[in-house]
Amino acid sequence: MGRSRMRIGQWASVACGLVLIAVSVVAAAGNLLAVDLGSGYLKVAVARPGKGLELVTNEASKRKTPTVVAFTLDGERLFGDPALAYAPKAPTRAILAPLGYLGNASARVEIPAGATSSAPALTLTGVDLVAMILALARQHAAAALGAPESSVRDTVVTVPAWYSAPHRAALADAATVAGLNVLALVNSNAAAALKYALDNKASVAPAPSATASSSPSPTAGASKEKDAHFALFVDVGAGSTVATVVQIDNKKSGRSATKLPSAVTVLSHGWDRTLGGRALDDVIVARLVTAFDKQRGLPAGSDQSAAHNPRVVTRLRKEAQKVREMLSANMEAHVAVASLVGDEDLTSTVVSRADFESDAASTLARITAPVTRALASAGITADQLDAVVPLGGASRTPKLQQLLCEALGRSSLNKSVNADEAAVMGAAFLAASLSPTFRVRALDLADVSPRAVSVAVRREPGTASAGAGEFQNATLFAAGSKRPATKKLTVRRKDDFTLSLFLEPLPSSSEGAAMGAEADTGAMVEDTSDLERALYGRYTVAGVSKVLAKRRSPASETDASPKVTLSFLLDHSGLVRVESAEATLEETVWTTPTPTPTPSADASPDAKSKKKAKESPTPEGSPKPVAKTIIHRQSLVVTELPAVVGDIDGNVGGWRLSEPDLATSRATLAALDAAANDRTARADALNALEGLVLQARASLRLGGDDSDALEVVSTEAEREALIELLDAAEDWMYTDAASSTTALVAKKAEVSAAVSPLFTRAADYAARPNAVASLREALAQSATLTTAARAARDVPSGDSDEVKAAAEKVLAAAESAAAAATAWLADVESAASGKLATGDVGYTAAQVDEQAVAVRRAAAAVRKLPSPLPVASPSPSAAEAGTDGSAASGEPVSAADSPSPAGSGDPKHDEL
Repeated sequence: MGRSRMRIGQWASVACGLVLIAVSVVAAAGNLLAVDLGSGYLKVAVARPGKGLELVTNEASKRKTPTVVAFTLDGERLFGDPALAYAPKAPTRAILAPLGYLGNASARVEIPAGATSSAPALTLTGVDLVAMILALARQHAAAALGAPESSVRDTVVTVPAWYSAPHRAALADAATVAGLNVLALVNSNAAAALKYALDNKASVAPAPSATASSSPSPTAGASKEKDAHFALFVDVGAGSTVATVVQIDNKKSGRSATKLPSAVTVLSHGWDRTLGGRALDDVIVARLVTAFDKQRGLPAGSDQSAAHNPRVVTRLRKEAQKVREMLSANMEAHVAVASLVGDEDLTSTVVSRADFESDAASTLARITAPVTRALASAGITADQLDAVVPLGGASRTPKLQQLLCEALGRSSLNKSVNADEAAVMGAAFLAASLSPTFRVRALDLADVSPRAVSVAVRREPGTASAGAGEFQNATLFAAGSKRPATKKLTVRRKDDFTLSLFLEPLPSSSEGAAMGAEADTGAMVEDTSDLERALYGRYTVAGVSKVLAKRRSPASETDASPKVTLSFLLDHSGLVRVESAEATLEETVWTTPTPTPTPSADASPDAKSKKKAKESPTPEGSPKPVAKTIIHRQSLVVTELPAVVGDIDGNVGGWRLSEPDLATSRATLAALDAAANDRTARADALNALEGLVLQARASLRLGGDDSDALEVVSTEAEREALIELLDAAEDWMYTDAASSTTALVAKKAEVSAAVSPLFTRAADYAARPNAVASLREALAQSATLTTAARAARDVPSGDSDEVKAAAEKVLAAAESAAAAATAWLADVESAASGKLATGDVGYTAAQVDEQAVAVRRAAAAVRKLPSPLPVASPSPSAAEAGTDGSAASGEPVSAADSPSPAGSGDPKHDEL
């Protein structure tokens, strides 16, 4: 599909996903992170070499984590469900929608100081908040991988399609602060479409016959081809709704006749920034507030209404979400909240599905607008869609599904895709495709940018023609441009210059009034920023004069200004940047060629005369000057301008944080992480000390498993003294002195030093009898082995003297070790017989074990001795001699008397 495609290589499949084949030898370096960063929930997946794609659960073993951050009064930082549970207690210390602060450089979250010195007042930016959430995702991934966090660096993050350049740039900065390298920011629906295609759900319906009414015009958008599958993805999330039209192309793979998806092309997006689960929850909250006010006898619109109490509204919003989810499967839900205001309870209130749908009718009806805009921008009609896929938690609302089916003329929706996990799994596959570590299935992804990007360059003085403006303007990337994409722009300049990039307004046909969500409360407020031209970034281009200095001659013909070529990139994340700039200058230089000598007419043909030949000028006269064109090149330096007060929230450079700002955010995050780590270390130290105190005190009160031994080896006075010490340590734990980890560790060491001698004595008392029994058993086994070995070697054997000496050495060592252990045991038992168990008895179970080990080691050497060799048997001649009387009598046999050798006879006779 050309440069505008993300290339995704070869693949292999496995149950529920993909096997990604690593080509890197360093597995840790290949770990990839995918984050579905929704306004309501965070989902995390990883891709690792040889393992494929895996969805990651949090510390509570849940697959999604609420994107909520809270700070307790004592300074503890909470995420997810704990933060959500804490929010009703202190609404001003909880940020329920941290993503709402992205894209606004001047937005700040003010957290008041807490009750202790460890909870100072905080001022946080949207980048700080989102960096904390991304760091949490990184921690979850590292825990799932069993690897250090440093091994998880490269990531792909999903974003809503309506995220403009400020949002995307701020998110990229947040990832940088969190220590992550963003491979791409992918639209969530595009990521879900990838997963949809990879699961081979993009079957192709038979191509309808072309008619004048149903066939779109060639210029209207995509064309319906037999191998194309058109799908509409409708993501109804917590804060917004996005509709995306996608074309999935299928083709045969190798020799197989099966057609597999080969390209995913996003045709268009449509959205409503404030239509989501929170908008529906607000409808239920309003009903619950009315019921509670009526229960309290308050008139409508009263100043004492629960609607004016942030704590009450926060608690009711949590209940409203539960009610909405229950009504997706049930016809009614019961709500009861204890102590909603003081001691007043919200008694059981019934919310029916019919009541909810009636109250939310106007909100639910908004679902068709983004769908209609997406279809119109793509040039696709509803009957050309092969599938309509709902995504997001709020898409499970039955009335929403009914309205979608009615608007698109369908009987049902395609619910084969996991609405919560499709986007993050698609993002994980995209991360693997963009990393050189993996080799994955061949699939292309092309997304679109809704807004056009233009450039403005101030004209050179004196070059503006009549009627021309002060700036030269050009469109770099039109609305709907595929990404990634590149564009080159050429201008003429003699001096350094400045250029500005602008985001153009959304086309009026593609988006009506754009909407946004207020960050901290989720209230709906109008935002028309997408309908206004906005400054994207400002850059200086320096070094043009250097190319002029490369001229060979100041008098050369260079009337024209140097040509400056600027290269722009629209990357995977939808961000535009100046990739490079180069100045070229064409110089015309005139040169006179050197005359070529020619021999005279009367030259002699012999060699001597040739050497003396006279030179004569060319007949035409002097040579004419020749023009030569030289091209000089010079790389230019492009610098993004720093923030300027008064320009678009005080941040001009594409809404990107400057290095000092990034350093400040990193320092803020590092300080919060250090405080969290110290808090964790203190909690661990406190738990260790508390466990020691409780266990030791229970044992000293003779209530533990070791009570019998403790009672023998200690006096009642000793036990009581230690119990008093433990009681004092327990009281100390709840004083200010125990506020530091160092103090807790020191106190545990002090308590342990006091109680350890007694518990060590009790443990030794309990272990000594078994140790002595084990030693006596080892002595008996050693005696049996050495006795049997000596008996085997007391008879004659065929062993050499060296073998016999070595065996004797081993036997002697075993006997010596056994004798030494026997003597030692007798001595220590005799000495301990007159001592009390409450004191030092003179030996320990560990010493007894050492003696047993020495005895067993020596006995093992005896066991390894080879059996003695048998005595050698006599030779055959000796055996025959043994049958003879003289041999038997011991008399020597003479040569004359000895029998002749076989075959020998009379020496004069030759035997044939």
